[in-house]
Amino acid sequence: VETLRPLLDVIGKAPTAFGQMLCSLDFYLGPQVEVALVGDVSSMGSGMADMLRAVRHRYMPNKVVAAAAPGDAEAQRVVPLLANRPQAGGRSTAYVCRNYICEAPTNDPAEVERLLAGQEGMRIQEAAEG
Repeated sequence: VETLRPLLDVIGKAPTAFGQMLCSLDFYLGPQVEVALVGDVSSMGSGMADMLRAVRHRYMPNKVVAAAAPGDAEAQRVVPLLANRPQAGGRSTAYVCRNYICEAPTNDPAEVERLLAGQEGMRIQEAAEG
């Protein structure tokens, strides 16, 4: 936020020149939704393609998505969102989280879409109240 303060006059005169910076500010201020996917990412098998379609179905600019194969210790080390997220039932699994608090994991792409729709509804409500 402090980075933008010296630029306020210029941003007001040429807002289209600062699109990415304003997107960054929105990401910083707004609630973010995090989605961790655990499954066969190399072949998109075990339902991973369906999970990715579900995650991509709804436009949510502040959505963070990370995916890894089950037991990929390097991915879990490098991407904290993937840490301690086991695959459930041997099938692709999604964890939909908000502010690092996750819903119960699911193997159902339709449930992922429902959870993301609920997260977006909460974002709109917070913006209206804020």
